[in-house]
Amino acid sequence: MSVTSKSLSHYDALYNFSIIILAIGFAVVFFLKIFRTSSTWKATVTPLASIIGSGFLVVTPLFMLILGKYALFAIIGMVCIAYIMGYVMRYNILHIESGMDKLSMPMLLTGMERFSYFSLGVAYLISVPFYIKLLSLFFLRSVSMQNGMISNGIATILLVFIGITGKLNGFKKLEFLEEYAVNIKLSIILSMLIALIIFNINLVQSHHWILTVKTPEFDIKTIRELLGTIIIVQGFETSRFLGLNYKPEMRVQTMRYAQIISGIIYVLFVGLSMVIFDTVTHITETSIIDVGARIALVLPYLLIIAAIMSQFSAAIADTVGAGGLLHEASLKRLKPENNYLLISAIAIILTWSVNIFQIISLASRAFAFYYAIQALEATIVAYKNIDGFTSVLRVILFTLIFFIMVVVTIFGMSV
Repeated sequence: MSVTSKSLSHYDALYNFSIIILAIGFAVVFFLKIFRTSSTWKATVTPLASIIGSGFLVVTPLFMLILGKYALFAIIGMVCIAYIMGYVMRYNILHIESGMDKLSMPMLLTGMERFSYFSLGVAYLISVPFYIKLLSLFFLRSVSMQNGMISNGIATILLVFIGITGKLNGFKKLEFLEEYAVNIKLSIILSMLIALIIFNINLVQSHHWILTVKTPEFDIKTIRELLGTIIIVQGFETSRFLGLNYKPEMRVQTMRYAQIISGIIYVLFVGLSMVIFDTVTHITETSIIDVGARIALVLPYLLIIAAIMSQFSAAIADTVGAGGLLHEASLKRLKPENNYLLISAIAIILTWSVNIFQIISLASRAFAFYYAIQALEATIVAYKNIDGFTSVLRVILFTLIFFIMVVVTIFGMSV
């Protein structure tokens, strides 16, 4: 094993205390008035919460199992594809959304948009209970307990809380809860990244930094598994359904911020933690907790908090997104406040009636299908507005993303 207990003084009290202080320091910054009163930050929080959901917990061991020592290249590629897909969504917000509102878009585009709602709705209805179920598992892990009934009970209580809060207090209250959870989560993630930097520097200086992981054979299965990981960097599309609260230009700008922030976090996290997962042979939803102590004794406890906050904020983000989706799909007849309660109720039913972890691959395909339709819409509109070389490149890019998302929908394999 390339990482030993001698490679870093992770038992050192001062070192562990410093990590806690770092996390508290970052939290203080995020709770300053400049963030609390910033509409830009508030609009960034929803897509950011959804993108950094369960992904950061499993991204490194997952890509190392698929590509071995080339895991870093995989996440860089995935982040780039996601950013381009985000560009498609941003283009549609500015060039298609307003036409939908005014019912002035061609019937083909209107029909495609309505059809895509069903796919995204299915994805949201699976992802919300998925996030909450993960949250309950991490909570039980923190008290050394594993019990399916208790886990479902905790998930139900939280889903009822989200639904009633949304019903009684609307979007702003859910956004408030989401913002606090994201601030705490980011504070811990940033402190962990600094700890990882110190950890890697120490390994390099002591000549212990080495990857011995066996790189699997690259074949069709590898490609299909990579296609199935698109759900890790998904979530930016939630900006599309915040139209009742933020103007298009704000949502475009903050979606871009969310993707850049999350992309940097994912790339750094994978690059810096590969050496920790060097001997990984299988992963669970709590794998990151198991190896956290190799960096610092306090990290497993901080990571449990981060994981809980991550799943809570992601669940709220997708509930908000689904509420806005139903509002648009019903031609604004269904109010978001009622939608939040409905979504929570369906999520509770799914929590008790199906194995969420077995059907999460369906959500991944549903997201990809939604993105494919969005890319096709963008391609059609961009083609009708070609006026130079740049616009031609835009059409080519949108077409490429369309085909990639179709391939993901058809051939993506659950990992």
